[in-house]
Amino acid sequence: MSVIRARMCGPEEAVIGPSEECGAAQSPIDEIMTRRIACRDFCDAPVPRRTIDQILHVARFAPSGANIQPWHVYVLSGAAEANVSAALLNAHETCRDEHVSEHKYYASQLPDPYLKRRQEFGRLFYGSLGIRQADAEARSRQTAKNYTFLGLPWD
Repeated sequence: MSVIRARMCGPEEAVIGPSEECGAAQSPIDEIMTRRIACRDFCDAPVPRRTIDQILHVARFAPSGANIQPWHVYVLSGAAEANVSAALLNAHETCRDEHVSEHKYYASQLPDPYLKRRQEFGRLFYGSLGIRQADAEARSRQTAKNYTFLGLPWD
């Protein structure tokens, strides 16, 4: 699997490569952020519960608007995870048009350069999976993987 790492050095300029190209010194935080990837598939090796607990312990310090920390986290496994996944998949397959998101993630009219970035991500992401832009059914099948937690195995 190849990973594309991009950084923004200017208001509209995406740079691929190490941060030295922008003239910035690498700090431990830079290293953590530039090594981050958005994973949409997992191997069979289970993630130990202790690892998940450690991740959640650190994640609770993530920034939020006005430091309100609005999230609630539930860790599911076994039958509970299977039941939630089944309910989510059923809703995705039978009544997705009825769903109204609690939060608005994108502006109704996303301006450039953000619209172009979102379109480019879609082209790269779905293209890497062999899914054409016009293939709504294949895109829907890929989205459905979110509701099975992308197959993440854990103890």
